[in-house]
Amino acid sequence: MATTRAKRKVRENSSPATPRKKPTQEQSTMQESNGGSVKDRMYYRDLFMETDYLREIYSRQFMVNKGCMGWAGNVSFESIDEDHTIIRSLLRPWVVDFAASETDHEKSLLAEQKEHIIRSLKGSCVQEDWDVLKARLPQLVGKRMMEVFLEALMLKDIHTRFFENPGHELGKYHQERRTALLGDIVDGLIASKPICWLLKSLTEEEERERRNYLLAIYQKVAEISTHHAAARGCFDFHRLEGLEQTFQEASDMLRAHVYHFLPKGDTKLDGRRVLLVVHPAILRTYVNEAPCPEFICTKAHVIVEDPPKQEDTEVDNQGE
Repeated sequence: MATTRAKRKVRENSSPATPRKKPTQEQSTMQESNGGSVKDRMYYRDLFMETDYLREIYSRQFMVNKGCMGWAGNVSFESIDEDHTIIRSLLRPWVVDFAASETDHEKSLLAEQKEHIIRSLKGSCVQEDWDVLKARLPQLVGKRMMEVFLEALMLKDIHTRFFENPGHELGKYHQERRTALLGDIVDGLIASKPICWLLKSLTEEEERERRNYLLAIYQKVAEISTHHAAARGCFDFHRLEGLEQTFQEASDMLRAHVYHFLPKGDTKLDGRRVLLVVHPAILRTYVNEAPCPEFICTKAHVIVEDPPKQEDTEVDNQGE
C-alpha cells in the first residue's frame, strides 16, 4: 500500500491556486565549507561545518519570528508542508541548545533508561538495543544520538497532541487562558520521562529560558493546528508501519534527515534500512470523494542505516 501511495503525485484537485515559493529544504541550504579545522567539522565525509548548520537553523528561526514564512489564504498542500517546516525550524534550535549531547551524559544513563527511551519511540524507531542501534547509525547521528531522540520525541508529542488527537478548544480560549494551559503542558513535558533524561543540566535562569522558549514554540504550534483544523479533508500520519522499510532517494514518501547531509539526487543510501522516523509523512484524504484518494503533503524525515566507515572514524579520532 505504501508503494502505491508513493507513486501518487502531490497535486491539488481544486482550481489552481496562486503559485507559492516552496520553502528551502534543509539539505539544500547547507553550504560546503572551504576552511576550518578538522575538529570543527560535523560530518567529515562531506566536510560540512557545525557553524554553517547552526547559522542556518537560527536564521530560519529569525525568519519565522519576523513573519517571513507565513500561510497562504487557502490550505494547500504547499502551505501544510510549509507549516510543518516552520515547526521544525522553531524546534530544532531548542533541541540543539538544550539536548544533553555530551558522551559522558550518555554513559551515565542506565540500561533501563536507554531501553525506556527507545520503547517510547515504538512505531517510530526500530526496537533494538541502544548500542546495537548506535552502531548502525551514521557517525554524526551516533555522536548526537540523544539530540536526535529528543527531536523525535518532541515532534511525536506535537503531532499527537495538536494534529492527530487535537484539542482545538485551545483556539477558543482567551489568550491568557490558553497561555496558562500551554504552560502546564510545557512544564509537564520537560519534567516527564524520558524527555528529562535527554536534557542537559541548567541553572535556574537557564531553565526559565528553556521553558519560555518551548512555550513560545507550543503557542505557535497551537496557532497552526487551528488553521489545519479548518482544512478540508483528513490527515494521516505515517511512521514505520506506513512507510517503505528501505530508503530510496527518489521516494515520494521519504526524505533523509538533515544529519545525513544527502545531496539531492545522491543514491548512496538507497536500499538501506530505515531506523528512525523523526518526522512522519503526512497524507491528506478528501473524505467526500469516492474513492477517497490520498495526497502526500509532507515527506517523512528518516534516519537510515549508514554505519561509519573506518576512515571516517580515524579522521574523527584525529580531531578530538
